[in-house]
Amino acid sequence: MPTLDQRAAWSVVLGSAKKLLRILVAAILLYYIFSYVGLQTVISAIGGANLSILWLAFFVAIIVQLVVSYRLKRLTDVQGLCLPTLLVFEVNLATRFYGLFLPGGNITALLIRIFKFTRERSQITSVVVSLFADRIMATLSLCVLGLFFWTQAQPQPDGLWLLVFALATTACLIPTYFLFIQSFSPKSGRLAPLLQRLSPSLREKLTRAFQRSCQTGGKVLVSSLTLSVMAHLIGIVGYWLIAQSLGMELSLLLIAWIRSGMMLVTLLPITIAGLGVREVAALILLQHYGVESDIAIAFSMLVFTVTVVAIGLLGGLTEAWRFVYSGGQ
Repeated sequence: MPTLDQRAAWSVVLGSAKKLLRILVAAILLYYIFSYVGLQTVISAIGGANLSILWLAFFVAIIVQLVVSYRLKRLTDVQGLCLPTLLVFEVNLATRFYGLFLPGGNITALLIRIFKFTRERSQITSVVVSLFADRIMATLSLCVLGLFFWTQAQPQPDGLWLLVFALATTACLIPTYFLFIQSFSPKSGRLAPLLQRLSPSLREKLTRAFQRSCQTGGKVLVSSLTLSVMAHLIGIVGYWLIAQSLGMELSLLLIAWIRSGMMLVTLLPITIAGLGVREVAALILLQHYGVESDIAIAFSMLVFTVTVVAIGLLGGLTEAWRFVYSGGQ
C-alpha cells in the first residue's frame, strides 16, 4: 500500500500533468479570443487604462485578502489550531505566489497551506477540513450575491445565469449542511460507504474535525458567511475601479453580478488561473451593455493582473522577507 509521501508525490505528478493540460486549453482559448478581437487593440486598451485607479484597485484587493485571511483564521480556531491572522495572510499571499509558476495547481496550493499551517502531523486533517470549509463559504457567498444582484439588475438577455447561480448555490449548500449543521456519523448516512473506505485513524480524525465544526456551527457559519459577503462586496468595488480605469460606464450593481459570473466560471478546472474562460465570460457578459470586445478583454486581463498576478507578486515579496528575516531557515 502506498505511503502518505508516495501518495503526495503521485498527487503532485498528476497535478503537474493536469496543469500542463490546462495551460494548453488556456493557450487555445486565448489564441481564438485574440484572433477574434485583435491582440494589438487589447494592448492599446490596456495601455490607456488609468494607472492611479488601478493602484487603488490593487489596494482594495489587498483588503480583500485580509478579510478572507481572517475568515480562514476563524475556521481554523474551530479546529483548535489558533493561527495568527497575520500568518494566515502571509500564507495566503505565498500560496498565490507559488501558484503563479509551480506545477500541480490546486493540489500544490493545498499542500503548501497544509505544510505552513501544520505544526504537528495530527493536525493535517483539521487543516484540510478548515481549508475545505473556507472554500465552501467563499463560493456559497459568491453565488448568493450573484443571485441577489442579478435579480436587482434583471439583465433580460442573461437569464441563463440565474439558473447557473441557483444550481451553484444549491451545490454549495450540501457540504455546508454537513460542515456546520448536521454532525455526520461514519457508520450512518449517505456518506457512510465512502467513509468506511478510509483507514480507521483517518476516519476518526475526519469525524472529529467535522463534529468540531458542528458544535459551534451556527455561530461560525454566520460569522464566516458575513466575512465572505464583506470580502466579496469589497471585491466588487475593486472590479468597479478596474472598469472605471478603462472608462467603462457600468454601475456597481451591474459590476456586482458580472463579477460573480466571471469568478464562478474561473472555478472550472479547465485552464490555468482561469485564463481564457475569464475572457470568454467577460465577452459574453459585457456585450449586452455596449462594451466593445477589446475593452471587455482588456477589463478581464486587468482583473487577472491586479487580483491574481499582483497579489501573487506581493506574496513573493512576503516570502522573500520571511526568508531573509529567518536567516534562510
